[in-house]
Amino acid sequence: RKASFGLSAFLLLLANYSIASPDVIIDAAVTERSQYAPMYASDLQSLSWGSHAMGGIIGCTTVGHAQAHIHSRGVFALTSLTALFIMVLAAMRWLPEKQIPPGAERSMACRHAWVKGGQRSLYLLAFFVAACAVFLATTVNHVEDRMIAGYITVAVAVLVTIVVYMVLVKISPKIAKPATFFFLREACQPNIAEAMFYFYTSDPNGPLSTPQFLGVLSCIGSVSMIIGIAMYNR
Repeated sequence: RKASFGLSAFLLLLANYSIASPDVIIDAAVTERSQYAPMYASDLQSLSWGSHAMGGIIGCTTVGHAQAHIHSRGVFALTSLTALFIMVLAAMRWLPEKQIPPGAERSMACRHAWVKGGQRSLYLLAFFVAACAVFLATTVNHVEDRMIAGYITVAVAVLVTIVVYMVLVKISPKIAKPATFFFLREACQPNIAEAMFYFYTSDPNGPLSTPQFLGVLSCIGSVSMIIGIAMYNR
């Protein structure tokens, strides 16, 4: 039985959240520890990306065989267990976070961070960026004229760039410029991953590669990342 569009969208949203949430937590933990020991900041980044590469190697060497034996639903259930495992580690408080005890001091600290620390502006900015992404996803795909769709996309990208810079520069100019640069780099850099995946697997003029072969390609990328990290640390 085919899953409904709403259920598929919800599962994809949940899967992306299970990836994005630990990623943000890891970056925050690395940043916090880099402030206490700046001399180890590069080592922490290398450890983080090295662990990411090792996980990629494990994943790409097993996903092809898993896809062949337990199919797509089994692979989705297997990857969902990793998110559950992260939730278990979070419940066990593996990250030794320092929390302010409940009371007047905690309320005052939260109020200060919300008003003067820029948290309110950051929350509104995140909501604005998410709303723009939803707008593009639901609007551009229904526009038949590709030229008009391109104009809409460029206009939204320019608007997001201006808003991101204007909001962040009031909080910290040192953060505003790199954040704007990273956004422009991701927005202007072409991404043909989905088109190449179709070419590799389904296009009659393509190689019609198997999932195992695609796993080998991903494994090569992860191995190259480890080599790059080793060269950086030397």
